[in-house]
Amino acid sequence: MIHAPGLPHMIEASGISKAYPRHGGGLLRALHDVSLAASAGKVIGILGPNGAGKTTLFRILCGLVAPEPGACLTIMGQDAVSHPAAARARCGLLTQQPDLPPRATPIWHVSLMATLHGMERLEAVRRAERILEEIGLGDLMRQPMATLSKGNRQRVALARALAHSPDVLLLDEPTAGLDIAAAAWLRAEIARRAAAGCAVLLATHNPLEAAQLCDRILILRRGRIVAQGTLEAVCRQSRAAAGLAGAAALEAAYLELQEEGA
Repeated sequence: MIHAPGLPHMIEASGISKAYPRHGGGLLRALHDVSLAASAGKVIGILGPNGAGKTTLFRILCGLVAPEPGACLTIMGQDAVSHPAAARARCGLLTQQPDLPPRATPIWHVSLMATLHGMERLEAVRRAERILEEIGLGDLMRQPMATLSKGNRQRVALARALAHSPDVLLLDEPTAGLDIAAAAWLRAEIARRAAAGCAVLLATHNPLEAAQLCDRILILRRGRIVAQGTLEAVCRQSRAAAGLAGAAALEAAYLELQEEGA
C-alpha cells in the first residue's frame, strides 16, 4: 500500500476488485485487489495503458461504482463503501473528456454543480465566480461553452470538480489532447491545489508529467498493481531504467513492467 509517513490519509483503500459481465458470457476483470492510500498535500500518479483499470478505480473511489464485496474504502475517515454519497461529497472528479453542455455558460454550469452539493443558490454563484476567476476564466465565464477552446473547457471542468471544495481530487488524464501551454498551466494548477492541502490522484500516460508532479507512483497492468513507491523506488525495480533518471527512467521502467505481462 502506498503510504506517506506522518500525514493523515484522506483516502485509504484495500482489496478493491471489480469485474464486469462480458458480452456473450463470462467476466472482464477490471481491478484485482488494489490497495492505496493518499495523504493531504500529496500527488499520487497512477500509470497504466488503456484498459488497465484506472477509470474504474476512480469511479469506485468517488462513489460512482461499487467495488466487489470485501473491499475497504474510507474517504476522510468515512466508510465510502457503505455510504458512497459521502465519498462523492468529498471528491472532485475531472475526466479526460468532460461532458460540458455547449449552450451553457461556465458560471451557470459550475454554480449548478455547487447547488447539487447542497449550497444555496447565491452562495453557489459566488463560489463559481471565485473559482472561475482563480483559474483565469473571469472574462469568459458568461460565454457559451461551445465558444471556448479545448484548454478553456478543461479549465471549466476543473472548476466544476472544485465547485464543492473537495478534499480529494481525482484527475483522469486531464492534460490529454491539450496544447503545450494549456497542459503546462493545468500541471501548475494541480501542483497548486496539492500545496493548498488537497490529496490528488492523477491518472496519466505522460512520464514527464508523472515525474514532475507526483510524490509517489502506482503502475497498473491488467487491473493489478505491478509497482508502487517513489519515482526512484519504482525505477529501481527495472533493469531497463538503470543509468537513466527522471521521466526517461520512469518511461523505461513502465515499458519493461508492461512487457513482462504481455
